[in-house]
Amino acid sequence: MMARLPWPLVRLLLRPAAKHRMPTDDRRILEDVILRDIYGQAAIRRMLFVGCHQYSRWYPGIFRFRSRTRIETVDPDPDSRIFGASVHHPMPFQHLERDDALRDQFDFIMINGVFGYGINSDADKRSALDAASRLLRSDGLFLVGYRAGPYGDFDVRAAGPHFAEAAVPGFATPLVSSSHSNHHSFAAFRRKP
Repeated sequence: MMARLPWPLVRLLLRPAAKHRMPTDDRRILEDVILRDIYGQAAIRRMLFVGCHQYSRWYPGIFRFRSRTRIETVDPDPDSRIFGASVHHPMPFQHLERDDALRDQFDFIMINGVFGYGINSDADKRSALDAASRLLRSDGLFLVGYRAGPYGDFDVRAAGPHFAEAAVPGFATPLVSSSHSNHHSFAAFRRKP
């Protein structure tokens, strides 16, 4: 079996699944640049996507065209299960760290659009950062997508002592912002050893 299909073929095969794609600049950055770069990183084998919605339901499918890759999703909303990966955790993201079998297991964790839209309080955001630090392997990649504003603000310095800034996949900088009116940004971090 081929280790990985070429990206243009993956996009072609997933076209029907991507019909609910949101036509915004931030989604273009995420789907056409960041996820494409992650797809090409063979060292990333186990991934966790935080939050499941109709417009992101095709993300786990991208990686089924890579061998030896495991995708998991987490969302506390029981109705989101239909949008998640085959391995889905129906609970708040912060609760995953209670499962010792999941600690230090993930190569990549993505939280996109959840701060301010599910993980709201500063205490919950800190708890989510702590959970990510425990679930990621040493040097694992942590991507946070967030919207500027009263609910989604994310202070990149709040990533704390467990993380070091890293280049956003597909870019050479640790912070990338969309030009769309929603002012969505992506910040990347590596878990410190």
